[in-house]
Amino acid sequence: MSEGLNLLLIDPLVTEHRLIERMTKLLDKELCKARENGKIDLSFLDITIDLLRTYADRRHHGKEEGVFLRSCQKENVRRAQQAYAKSD
Repeated sequence: MSEGLNLLLIDPLVTEHRLIERMTKLLDKELCKARENGKIDLSFLDITIDLLRTYADRRHHGKEEGVFLRSCQKENVRRAQQAYAKSD
């Protein structure tokens, strides 16, 4: 796999990781506020959980598994074939 193609696959995943991290930090802050004042913002919690389940679990992780990991497997096969060809 060329470095350019590799970056095309990795860059969006890295960006998505940052977005997911930001959301989990917001969730952590909200939970700290809930501990302090004894009140839970159910609307925020509902939206956050939905976003993490829908976006992170289905879309992002699906992309990692479906696109990125398959591409890595293909690259490993290509490298193995090259190594085998050189050993002849």
